[in-house]
Amino acid sequence: MKNNNLDIDDITMDANSLKNAINGLDSFVFHNICNNDVKVEDISALSGLLVSIKLLAKKHAKELSDYGIGL
Repeated sequence: MKNNNLDIDDITMDANSLKNAINGLDSFVFHNICNNDVKVEDISALSGLLVSIKLLAKKHAKELSDYGIGL
């Protein structure tokens, strides 16, 4: 059943946000983790990024399901 509060533009924006978050994670790992001088702060920041991306992905999947696309 379609949720009237969501439209395909909202879902597309969330998909783009998720893509950009993953690109940001890739950049962070390349610049902060792929060297021999990894700090505890880097690992903590990486953990925070992963939690944020996971929550964004769960939100996006729920919106797709609510919209009627279903995964």
